[in-house]
Amino acid sequence: MPSPSPENLFRPIHDAHAILEEMVFFEFSPPLEEAMPGLIALKDELKADFPTHEVLNTIKVHFTHQDQKPPELSSPELNKAAGIRLIKLDVDGTINQNILIGQESVALSCLKYSVWSDIWPEQKNHISKIFAKIVGTSSFLTGIGMRWVDQFIYDGDLSAYEASALLKTSSSYLHNSAFRSGSRWHCHTGWFDAGTYPGREVLNQVNLDAGLANVAGEMRTAVTVAHTQILRVTQLPDELATFMPHKGTGLDTLSGLMDALHDGNKRILDDLLIDSMSERIGLRSRQTA
Repeated sequence: MPSPSPENLFRPIHDAHAILEEMVFFEFSPPLEEAMPGLIALKDELKADFPTHEVLNTIKVHFTHQDQKPPELSSPELNKAAGIRLIKLDVDGTINQNILIGQESVALSCLKYSVWSDIWPEQKNHISKIFAKIVGTSSFLTGIGMRWVDQFIYDGDLSAYEASALLKTSSSYLHNSAFRSGSRWHCHTGWFDAGTYPGREVLNQVNLDAGLANVAGEMRTAVTVAHTQILRVTQLPDELATFMPHKGTGLDTLSGLMDALHDGNKRILDDLLIDSMSERIGLRSRQTA
């Protein structure tokens, strides 16, 4: 088998794209305790889309210690309303999508990604049903976020490993050490961006890990890029009320934000990746990714 050419030393984890996981998440304060019974009931309402579920329990134990006495533990207290995980499996038993509802957050994940124009309408429908259970409770929406995880597999000899076969040396999101540390390195950076969504500052966190990764049960040399974008309240607890799906045009406003975050992720990846890889995974096309 011939060795890959320099521009093809790395390949995306999938043929059409490099996305391992796409996630949309929401943060709340105070915790969703008041809404939890209704959220737990989603296991029945969304059963057609998520046939499998796990109720998340918490166990509380009180620890007391007094001088000259051994420590004492109280009997465990089980809380059955701590959260729920709704799961959609593929025919091979692997997870396709899941919804994780906890005390302070809700996250919708897609692990079998296709294209944004198909994934977001489906997630948007589930978000509407989730927020319907939260409306009228004392919990405020305090954060909205999106996270993408992309992975690129190295197919060359380790002796010939060059990060520049995948990543631009000119990228402002990479430390120079990434290009002189061999196949194992790490780079993390974060900043607030006022240009992603009009009138709002969005926190960006970019985390790159290079080294061995489990790829379909086989350890392979890879570069994994995790990009998180978060819009959080800064002063008032109801600052994000306009993005609530039940508030007038809230669902359209939320969709506008998600489209902006999706485009923001493509810009970051396009800045990181060499031109041939950007073109290979369709970052510069509005019809893909």
